[in-house]
Amino acid sequence: MGLIDVKSKAAIPALIDLIPDVSGKRASYLVKLLHHIAGNGPNPALGSDRKSRVKAHEAWTAWWQEHANRVTNNQVSHGITFANNDTHVVEMNLSGEILWELEIRPALRNDPSCAQRLANGNFLVSESGETFNASGQVLEMTRTGAVIWEHETLRPWTFDRLKDGRTLICSRERVYILDSESKTKGLLRGGGFYCSRMKPDGGFAVTEYGSTPVKGYPAQLNDAPCLKKLTELNDDGEVTRVTYVQDETTWRLGSWHFEFLEKDHLLVCRANDVMELDENRKPVGIFAKPEFTAERIQRLENGNFLISTYHCGRGKIEEYTRDGRKIGTMSLPKDLNFVSRR
Repeated sequence: MGLIDVKSKAAIPALIDLIPDVSGKRASYLVKLLHHIAGNGPNPALGSDRKSRVKAHEAWTAWWQEHANRVTNNQVSHGITFANNDTHVVEMNLSGEILWELEIRPALRNDPSCAQRLANGNFLVSESGETFNASGQVLEMTRTGAVIWEHETLRPWTFDRLKDGRTLICSRERVYILDSESKTKGLLRGGGFYCSRMKPDGGFAVTEYGSTPVKGYPAQLNDAPCLKKLTELNDDGEVTRVTYVQDETTWRLGSWHFEFLEKDHLLVCRANDVMELDENRKPVGIFAKPEFTAERIQRLENGNFLISTYHCGRGKIEEYTRDGRKIGTMSLPKDLNFVSRR
């Protein structure tokens, strides 16, 4: 596993060579880890007998011989999932076993709403305030619970650490960048911002919602807000594109979390599925239909996507290839909300 720690793709053939000689349960985990790193790969039946493990080894060996030149070191990771509930942040492996946890509630005034692990080992966490109009805060904390900095803002929804060390914050009424000296650079002002995402080729995008009624919907559904536009910006914070959602049913009743696919396409979490939109932000088709309601989506270094689902206190993480094939499911311990994976 040391090769994974240093993000070396030499870890892949080393993992493949272990498959025939470990127990069935361990072999299943190795294959799950290989799928996570590779982003795709063979899926032979894997039983408790050595014969099936040998066949799996042969299939993965053939795959590696064909794809070794296409895999990058950046794809290599342990697949550690970072999650939070109302009191703790935790890290879990691909089998859902908790490897580390930290109580963070004492550092906050209210329950945490979102958290994100950073490359430096620290994590960002936000709390949204007691009421919809109350101030919340974003904090950076160490793995021991020490607060590095804290920043007050109205209803922070999402955030990202930029390559230059600054932090992009999307709150209900504005989108801005915060530097290490607590200075802010305003990007967008208004009302109804909900989710921001970094674009693969630089820049980022932000969703904004409203309450425009949709003809033909029941009255109780029309009272719910729906997404009304997507604003895209470059690395300097200049608006490059604004897309107004004409067909509101495309985004309606979802979490409005989204992620970028290849060719400037988008994946959007809706109530019962994840929709793919083309470069003109028109529907292409259903990318995935998770078992539960899709809450969040994240693109991984290997090109795969994680979709966090939730229903009646039960959460699951489903991993999909870039072409929409589901390759894994992990059940979350009760009351945990998926946040990010590294």
